[in-house]
Amino acid sequence: MATRLKTAILGGTFNPVHMGHLGIAEEVLQSQGLDRVLFVPAGVPPWKAGRGDLASAEDRLHMVALALEGNPGFGVTDLELRREGPSYTWDTVSFLMEAHPDTDFSFLLGMDAIAGIRSWHRWESLLSKISFWVMTRPDTPFETLERVLPEYVPAGDRFLYPGRPEIRRISVSPLAVSATEIRRRISEGRSVTGLVPEAVCDYIRDRGLYCHAC
Repeated sequence: MATRLKTAILGGTFNPVHMGHLGIAEEVLQSQGLDRVLFVPAGVPPWKAGRGDLASAEDRLHMVALALEGNPGFGVTDLELRREGPSYTWDTVSFLMEAHPDTDFSFLLGMDAIAGIRSWHRWESLLSKISFWVMTRPDTPFETLERVLPEYVPAGDRFLYPGRPEIRRISVSPLAVSATEIRRRISEGRSVTGLVPEAVCDYIRDRGLYCHAC
């Protein structure tokens, strides 16, 4: 019997991708015994439309690809960037699971994101389709899952509901950097060396990204 691959889906705008993203992806890859973490750059979310500091889909995809070079445990897809209209997690997960029937997928997200799960498109169907791995950090309320999804039964760091994959709470190291801070530093003409991979730093400089105040 063929061994099934284990992949975690990590979505985000990645504006830009930085060492914090790569750090938590590597941490989860190793701690959860995964074969791959798949980065899924998002299209333009409605709440970020019109923002001048959001790099183009092409630029964000290119930066992620540069950041992942040389790491066989990481992959990237332009699935959401190619899709016209609203880009829903339900559509992304459904496509990936149908396209890769030999893979067990989990959806990786932060505690702040799971807090709004009940407003997601087809959220109940989504929770019935794929396991959610919720990353916790010292600065996030630990009881968020219990409050947002009270119908789930906690069993340690696992949360169970009949007929659905589990939701798992996993601990990751705090992010020492944010994309907002990186963009601010660039706009102020300050260095971001060490905050983003060198190839991404070069790309940002060559393309003049986030340099609105320069």
